[in-house]
Amino acid sequence: MTPPSSPPPVPPVYSQSQPPAPKKKGLHGCVIALICVGVALPVLAILASLAVPAYNAIQAKARQIKAEREAKAPTTEITPSAPLSEEEKKALEAFMEKLIAAIEESDQEALNRMVDYDTFTAGVFEGLSSDASVRAGFQKGIKQKPGGIYSNVLGQPGRFLRHRVRNGMPAATLRFLLEAGGASYLDIIVRRDDRGGFLVVNTYDYLFGADVLQEARRAVALMMGGGADQSLLARLFGIQGAFDKKRVDQITGVRGAVTSGDFALAASRYEALPENLRRMPFLYSAYVQALQQLGDSEEANAKYLAALEQGRSILGPDVMIDMLYIDLHFMKNDFAAARDAVKASLRVIGDDAYLHHLLGLMCVKLRDAVGAEQALQQAQKIEPDLSSLIDLKLQVLALKEDHVGLARLLREFAKETGAELAPDILSEPVYEAFKQSPEFKSWAAEVAKQ
Repeated sequence: MTPPSSPPPVPPVYSQSQPPAPKKKGLHGCVIALICVGVALPVLAILASLAVPAYNAIQAKARQIKAEREAKAPTTEITPSAPLSEEEKKALEAFMEKLIAAIEESDQEALNRMVDYDTFTAGVFEGLSSDASVRAGFQKGIKQKPGGIYSNVLGQPGRFLRHRVRNGMPAATLRFLLEAGGASYLDIIVRRDDRGGFLVVNTYDYLFGADVLQEARRAVALMMGGGADQSLLARLFGIQGAFDKKRVDQITGVRGAVTSGDFALAASRYEALPENLRRMPFLYSAYVQALQQLGDSEEANAKYLAALEQGRSILGPDVMIDMLYIDLHFMKNDFAAARDAVKASLRVIGDDAYLHHLLGLMCVKLRDAVGAEQALQQAQKIEPDLSSLIDLKLQVLALKEDHVGLARLLREFAKETGAELAPDILSEPVYEAFKQSPEFKSWAAEVAKQ
């Protein structure tokens, strides 16, 4: 969903490991890439990867499993790990660079080697099924799906940001810049292997606060339907009281509609849910994504605005729902609030060049030249080769009315990248003074002759 006042997306971002390829069309305007475009929750990839034989086996075994299950509540926590030494941190960074390369290059074999799907599958099925054929079918389905648990960022350029500890386990925060615009921030949770290296055991997606393993557990639990332990279902979904077949059907109805691409049906089913189910984070996330696909009608925009306003209270603090709030504030022309939303994401993720770039663009909207230049300097310090920075560089020069410098940068950018620029790419209001200058007229005349 594109807000009415939102400018078009920034130029495509190239892989860190390759030089920019020549661009056939211009800069597409110097603008913010809204994070909401094309967002896909990891759980949808997990659901799509479940093999049909595994699904059938789960249904057939469900009641038998329930009868055999021990009464005690199982734990799905992976054993906490000791803190990494400085040497191990360097080794983990090297591992992450290899993981990023495998994702960028869509190297399925490498990804399958680097993810510990045995540990992941054991965590998904703990307390739900001990049947080996069911687990094997689930794991086979994920391994065969392009990208596995990273299907939503497959082929996209990534970058290591920093070390983390999540649930007592070593982790690394990675950023992937998406071809459609925007970025995805993930915590990659690892364990040490018996050879002194690392294997991935889980992933956390910051946008909606999605723990991939837990989302997969919920998916499997729902597939078991009436054969699943109702008290276990209630714990998995955070619901007080009984978790009966009616609730299972309500939840699967929403998720099934999203998975099949019927977003209008998904939205209507979600809206018909009782409030306690509407406040389930994973259902709320599916609803927001469905609304993003419903087009730019007045009704859809109103629902999207109302949904975003509920986000923080439903998802909690350790998420980047603030990046979706940029949509909300753009639609209300509240650029100060949009700037604050980017700052909130910086507090969650830490210093990141892409976020500083977005912060600078918000400062330009507010005609805050000092703030915009500070954000640009910070972004350049962190990641000088971030291609999206061309937007901010141009807009800062325009805001400062440095018309000579702006025309020079346009020429340099076209020469270095092969971009075919045209005057109509400068559609932002900040360029109005430049368009009246002799420097613009000279540059535009040069472009017209090409």
